[in-house]
Amino acid sequence: MFKPVAIAIAASALITVPAIANAYPRHPRIAQVNNRVINQNARIVAGYRQGQLSGAEARDLHRDVRAINLQKRAAIIGNGGYLTRQQQINLNRQQNAVSRQIWAERRVG
Repeated sequence: MFKPVAIAIAASALITVPAIANAYPRHPRIAQVNNRVINQNARIVAGYRQGQLSGAEARDLHRDVRAINLQKRAAIIGNGGYLTRQQQINLNRQQNAVSRQIWAERRVG
């Protein structure tokens, strides 16, 4: 019962993230953060497909990545289309934490 939901979540993340990532592609700081979002979502989907992550784990990880992406979008809007260096550093720290979480959950799974 939960597998179709997790698959739908994973599929929607793969479809919507590239669209969001291209919203402000010209700025190098934004592009770097966007590439990490795409990479993290791909790692989550791969972990789910390989049976290393349960549907609930994948959903929770996607939620964490999505929350960081929403913070990024709010920062971009607040700065007229750009990220400051400090905002990029803060987003990267949050992404590092999620990346470690993905790694750990895929190893335990």
